[in-house]
Amino acid sequence: MTASTVTIPSDPSCPSWAPWLLPHATACAEAVATALDLLDTDDVRTEPDGDGFTLRVEADPPRAVRALRWSPDAGWEATADPARRRAPHWWALPVEVDADPLVLCEVLRASA
Repeated sequence: MTASTVTIPSDPSCPSWAPWLLPHATACAEAVATALDLLDTDDVRTEPDGDGFTLRVEADPPRAVRALRWSPDAGWEATADPARRRAPHWWALPVEVDADPLVLCEVLRASA
């Protein structure tokens, strides 16, 4: 398993994250890496996305889930579309908005 890379913008126009959000995003990235059985050469990149974050899975070969995003309004969504696609198709994951990262891991493992 690989450690996740966390990318936080330094642009002052980006929304500021709540103090708990960065550790939560990091824990979720680690749960995704575990659930998808990523190798040492693979990675999960964490990016701010509005009031939430997006986890981009960079794996070779590509996994069935290539990105996940979380927001306080929409909860968890996933896509199998590559990052370069202009309008990826997102589907909702059956995970509560405030769920523990281990629950996310279990849902991803069950859907694999």
